[in-house]
Amino acid sequence: MKNPLLLKRSLMALSVIAASQVMAGNVTNTTATPTSLINITTGDYNTGLGDNTLHKTSTGSYNTASGFGALRLNTVGKRN
Repeated sequence: MKNPLLLKRSLMALSVIAASQVMAGNVTNTTATPTSLINITTGDYNTGLGDNTLHKTSTGSYNTASGFGALRLNTVGKRN
């Protein structure tokens, strides 16, 4: 990667999000930014890659969003 600072920030964001999801009981959700999946309360196997992906999703499983704002207004549902 050409920008080591960007890599460091990305890794820090992943560790912070992973820690908050473990405390919420959602250990199988994955996100690469601190603005994805921030409202998830119940649901597993969700993946948000990109700023604000699955931003409003609170319940649901097996959702995958990739790219800025993908599925950001989705609130509930599965297999999107």
